[in-house]
Amino acid sequence: MDQLRALQLKALDILKAVAKVCDEKGITYFLNSGTLLGAVRHGGFIPWDDDIDIAMNYADYERFLSCAQELLGDRFFVQNMETEPDFNFSFTRVRMNGTTCMDSYKAKWNVHQGVWIDVFPIVPLRDKADFKISRKVFSLCNYFHSDYALKYYYDEYYKLLGPVGIAALRVFYMIPMATRIKWHEAIVRKMCLRRNRECRSVLWGNITTFYPENVFTETTTILFE
Repeated sequence: MDQLRALQLKALDILKAVAKVCDEKGITYFLNSGTLLGAVRHGGFIPWDDDIDIAMNYADYERFLSCAQELLGDRFFVQNMETEPDFNFSFTRVRMNGTTCMDSYKAKWNVHQGVWIDVFPIVPLRDKADFKISRKVFSLCNYFHSDYALKYYYDEYYKLLGPVGIAALRVFYMIPMATRIKWHEAIVRKMCLRRNRECRSVLWGNITTFYPENVFTETTTILFE
């Protein structure tokens, strides 16, 4: 078995475990991005794809996080900025303990580097103008919540921000991590609990994909592997 296929099957094991938790708790999840394309076109993984993406409406996402680690057990690790301070994304990864898989540029990161699947929250938005503003807000949240940039990529960020920007980041990072995470969560929750939104977006680090609301109000079942 080649290395890529072995990786896919490990990720599939994680998906099965996550799906079991969701089924047990009545949590709806959606295949997303290349995973959904692979399901439609190949009945499973796109042959060259190396991860799995799922998404949940925000209320389900919070319910999942409240019980996932306990129900998944010691075989897996639920990774987000609450469980690992250097994890710098506004979504969750479920990692398989006892495995290692990383992009080369992440080799310096002091985080769990096991095989993973991504779990994205789906954020309600008003319109495309709201979408553009929200992208900037979430980008800033991700950028400022963790000081990994200065720890691991100082030279690159110095070139980008200059001495004044680096100094500003150092001052900001003096604020306790727990406080910064609470600010970030408050912004996300405020956006996600708004009502009467006509459209939604999948949140991925910053907001990158914009969908009509009805995409996430009805479900269908599809074969994946």
